[in-house]
Amino acid sequence: MTGRTTARTARRLLVPVLLGAVVLLLLGYRLATRPDVHEAVWSRHDPAPRVTGGGFTVRVAYSGGPATGPCSTTSEVEVQEDVARVVLTVTVTEHRASQDCSSLTRLRWATAHLDSPLGDRRLVDGSTTDD
Repeated sequence: MTGRTTARTARRLLVPVLLGAVVLLLLGYRLATRPDVHEAVWSRHDPAPRVTGGGFTVRVAYSGGPATGPCSTTSEVEVQEDVARVVLTVTVTEHRASQDCSSLTRLRWATAHLDSPLGDRRLVDGSTTDD
């Protein structure tokens, strides 16, 4: 093999190797920063749930990250109602950075809107098996 052939072969091999390395780096970054989605326990938090709006609105507290920034946390509340109880399940999405966000955990509030006033119905945390 001549020097030119060896250099040409090396260039042909280098491009796929470099592209593969870039793909692996991007994939690793994506896996390290993908959001963590889980149900949050709210029934064991103080303060207790707050009922407002004539019983149509319930706010529950849970632990989560700040509202903005690399460790931000968002939440959604699923509401299941029947004549005896209202089950609230808070699903939290933690938008993780490549850093440890545990020191930024704080009390957050999630708001649920009911079809009927809470009244005497029991409020149940959907993330636990407690009833």
